Amino acid sequence: MLKLLLALPILMFGLFACVFGTVLIVPLLGFGAALFGIVLAIGVCALVLRLLAVVMLGVGGLVFGVFGFVLVIGAGAVVLALAGALVHLALPLLLIFAIVWLVRRASRPAPPVAIGHG
Repeated sequence: MLKLLLALPILMFGLFACVFGTVLIVPLLGFGAALFGIVLAIGVCALVLRLLAVVMLGVGGLVFGVFGFVLVIGAGAVVLALAGALVHLALPLLLIFAIVWLVRRASRPAPPVAIGHG
């Protein structure tokens, strides 16, 4: 009888404490799980947006790099073509000027030889 008088109230108190604790903690667990789900979804969305931004920036940098490379190669080709055209036009003129200079130099009379007084 003593066991029943001592153990039954303790067991009943434990049972009520467990039931009351469960009744209190289950909604908190549900709120925590919902909060965790919301935070996880926001985190995944932020990760995806950051990855998309990095990919967009990388692709944009690559496009600008390719555009700059093509621009440099194109400008170099234009400068090379202009230089070739100018050399093509200037070479005959230089050849004519060189022939005229050689003819004028060759047609000058030779200076007199100085006779030494020895």
